[in-house]
Amino acid sequence: MKRLSLLVPCHNAERFIAPFLAMVAKQTRPYDEVIFYDDASTDGTASRLEEAGQRVIRGTVNRGAAHARNRLLEAASCEYVHFHDVDDRLDPDLARALLKEAGPGRVSFCAYRRVWEGASEAREDRFADLPRGEERVGYFLERFVTFNAMVCPRETLRRLGGFKEFLRIHEDLHFLLRLAASDLEFVYTDHVLTEWRLRPSSTFHAVAADRVSRLKVKCLADLAARWPAELRRQLGPSALALAWQMRLRGDLAPARSAAMLAEYCGVDHIADRGARLRWVSRVLGVSLALDWLSLKSGTEAGEVR
Repeated sequence: MKRLSLLVPCHNAERFIAPFLAMVAKQTRPYDEVIFYDDASTDGTASRLEEAGQRVIRGTVNRGAAHARNRLLEAASCEYVHFHDVDDRLDPDLARALLKEAGPGRVSFCAYRRVWEGASEAREDRFADLPRGEERVGYFLERFVTFNAMVCPRETLRRLGGFKEFLRIHEDLHFLLRLAASDLEFVYTDHVLTEWRLRPSSTFHAVAADRVSRLKVKCLADLAARWPAELRRQLGPSALALAWQMRLRGDLAPARSAAMLAEYCGVDHIADRGARLRWVSRVLGVSLALDWLSLKSGTEAGEVR
């Protein structure tokens, strides 16, 4: 019989504990174990969980989501694991539906809803057009799947080395792309079984946009250094898009680093920014073409033809 661990990283999450535990209790197929990691909260998160009879691993120094998830993965005893953020909704049927499709060589995942705190908008992310094989890397770069929506085989996550703790953000993207590049099968359930609530106070959304971009380049560069050329090629378009975004913000040195990463990943020209820049980038290369563009004082990217 398959067994499933629910692994929950927490930091200053006291106000979310009661509703989250209520959602866990309503699962149509109960989790076999539930473990929380408190990442050195300054509120009553750990105490409130312990008072509720929950198993809590207490961290003494705040070290981020990757560290928290790795400690939870080490502690898990079930053969399948589901990571979930304590402030995000759990559908009552999530554990049953995803565990049913999970297997030793399979990641089971579902559609989810993104909800922006304080706004009326929401968006459903669905993945019925998921490609097979290595093309999943480029697909998931464009179509992110939160770990809230996944059940994974524990030993596979351990074998892949867990979450990279040098990344304070984008650690989940890094791991998702490594899963996509592996020989695992992805089995998709086209039902919205969880919500990802996007809060301004979250670690990701509290970081300035320029730093978010720089850390994403760092994430992609680490993968590019590990991967063969055929996998690296799928990272190139995203690196080039980051270079362009940073250049438009005036963040020129990081933009050049992202452009050089795009070149390393096989991008040999800028295709969609006008004929002149396309020609210049074919002659000079992507990074030197961006340098040339920056020297054209007062010329905006959209004006280059």
